[in-house]
Amino acid sequence: MTTIIIETKNENAAIALINFLKALDFKATFKSITNKKTLKIPIEKANKNADFMALAGIWEGKDMSLEQLRDKAWGGRL
Repeated sequence: MTTIIIETKNENAAIALINFLKALDFKATFKSITNKKTLKIPIEKANKNADFMALAGIWEGKDMSLEQLRDKAWGGRL
């Protein structure tokens, strides 16, 4: 097993990263040094029977460029 430690001052970004890793079936633990708390987020397997095509057209009718989408997603942190 490999362990990766990531330090950040942005707790919201850390939680977003944990959720992303959880979606990829990684075992992820969040530990806040400031608050001296450890939050274990349970990992759930993805639903292999989910209807992927149900998301087709999710951006239909949206007038947003790739740059605007990135800015909205990352809040100007890129």
